[in-house]
Amino acid sequence: MSADKEPGSGPTATDEKHLSTKLQSMKFMQRSADRAKVDAEKKLEKRLISESQWRSVYADGVISKERPKARVVYEPSYLQMTKDEGSSSAIIGRRSFKAFNRQTDQANAEVESRLRSQQAEREEEKMAIDDLAMAKSLAGKKRDPQEVVSLRERNVQSKRSRV
Repeated sequence: MSADKEPGSGPTATDEKHLSTKLQSMKFMQRSADRAKVDAEKKLEKRLISESQWRSVYADGVISKERPKARVVYEPSYLQMTKDEGSSSAIIGRRSFKAFNRQTDQANAEVESRLRSQQAEREEEKMAIDDLAMAKSLAGKKRDPQEVVSLRERNVQSKRSRV
């Protein structure tokens, strides 16, 4: 048998099998051919990258697979963003503009009033002086302003420990 095809003769063992052009022109065949090309390009790229990387060879021939773990250092920001600062931005969730949704407006108003009252209570605690400190200051003993501030701080701490 020869490599040349004779008219009327069947396929020979040396002939390569190919898909018909009609089958190759179908969309699903084109997509699979494109995927095959992309996969081949990725494999080639990986091989080129792995060939270009340097590898160190130790005298004993053993390279430890353990890499040193990354050490992350956390540094707090100078800005402290807290949710309970009493602003309307602390309210998370739905919004209503120009009284479109009254239920949402009422819920937002309740949350805002609660936040304002909590902040007012905190301010009162800062300014409150316990009875003993007030009695001493009114008894005629002149106190240093720093001492009064330290008494306030102790008072606030003692109230917090009671709660």
